[in-house]
Amino acid sequence: MSTVKNGIGFGNSKSVAFLDLSGYPNKSAKAASPTESTSAPKAEKLSKDDLTGTPWAPWGQDNLLPHHMTCDIEECGVLNAGIDGKARFGLGYGPKPFFVKGWEADKGEILEPCLDPEVLDWAEENDLMDSSLGWFKDSIGMGNDVARFKFSNNGEKLGLCWRHDVTEMRLEKQDKSGLIKNAYFCAEWENIAAYDPQDDRIIKIEMLPRIGPAAHLTQLNADERKGREFALAGRIPSWGRHYYSMALWYSAKMWVDIAKGVPEMKAAMFNNNIRLKYVVTIYDGYWELAFGKADWNKYTAAEKEQKRNEVYDSIDEYLTGGKNAYKSIFVPGNWDPISKTATPLIEIKPIEDSTKQGELLPDSAAANSEILFALMMNPALMGADMPGGPYSGGAGSGSNIREAALVQVMIQELERQKISRYLNIVKKVNGWDEKIVWRFPGLVLTTLDKGKSTETKTN
Repeated sequence: MSTVKNGIGFGNSKSVAFLDLSGYPNKSAKAASPTESTSAPKAEKLSKDDLTGTPWAPWGQDNLLPHHMTCDIEECGVLNAGIDGKARFGLGYGPKPFFVKGWEADKGEILEPCLDPEVLDWAEENDLMDSSLGWFKDSIGMGNDVARFKFSNNGEKLGLCWRHDVTEMRLEKQDKSGLIKNAYFCAEWENIAAYDPQDDRIIKIEMLPRIGPAAHLTQLNADERKGREFALAGRIPSWGRHYYSMALWYSAKMWVDIAKGVPEMKAAMFNNNIRLKYVVTIYDGYWELAFGKADWNKYTAAEKEQKRNEVYDSIDEYLTGGKNAYKSIFVPGNWDPISKTATPLIEIKPIEDSTKQGELLPDSAAANSEILFALMMNPALMGADMPGGPYSGGAGSGSNIREAALVQVMIQELERQKISRYLNIVKKVNGWDEKIVWRFPGLVLTTLDKGKSTETKTN
């Protein structure tokens, strides 16, 4: 059955609306009272003044900048994928121990795998691949990263070295000599405004010096080492930032907001747009003509409503659907001999869809490219360099993707060196062969004239 509300009939197929002009009384609708907001109040943000007495340097004005950046990353598909993609390009197969046996012109180092069981078992037990991916993503996504080291219970060797989520780290304020002596780790910074040594939500860990961290650890005797834990933070070299560097992508923060906003606006359009196919107008005279003036006037309001619904349903069922396409409909009308004009008693008018196809998509595409530019990532790697697309320039032959992949691997040597530095600390403290070096094997795309699509390279 069709439904009538305030003189407008709505068809079952959701494609037709009926406007009934049969003399419904003009009822004045009572204005609805404004609906009160049911959204939860936002958590009060800490101001910079609130954090002046804390031992740690706030990361961002409210100490929650990593939280805000994480929300941006997780809510922006191209940013999230770009960071993860860059990390995977730089990581390859992950750090592996090698010995350098020589140098070959045009090919670089001659490497021999290190098969020392102690080294390989240590890497396996520490889940080195997972930590390395985390260090890459932290450096790219947050501009900072942190490693934690812990000695064995007997203090002989560093048993653990792993990546800690850098968004939970805050650095202690520098002393007069410019040293940062401790780091604080907490998963609930939004609820922390002061430091209480008894608060088990905050972990305080001694920081290793940035210069000579391995020498600092090797100078400790066994008793000083037992079960002790240390942290070492790394960050992208920057300007005017004494504690935390800013990630490169943050320079495109406004584009990130656009990239996040377009899907939200599209979803709102789909949820709130009214999409009708026809408007059927039935004039008052039709009902008297169809059912007889005398009989129509005898019907009760409920009976008239039922008759109207039957007519609405018959028109709806006859005109809508694929099987009814291109059918004809005949409607009654009146002829005015004085004005010599015809007046139909039923009008069916199609409604054109005024929605602009692809609206806002160029803005979204531009935002995606600008975000990838800020990440120093060629949009071709993310499928954003298709011929004719925004910022198009690729020929579509695959060469642009192959070269972009090679460049991406090359420019991430800084991140690889940072991870190698963490592992070299373990190597030196644990007394492993000083000739061990950490390299990152991986696959690179090749041209077809080499007879294969990929080949192994070591970074």
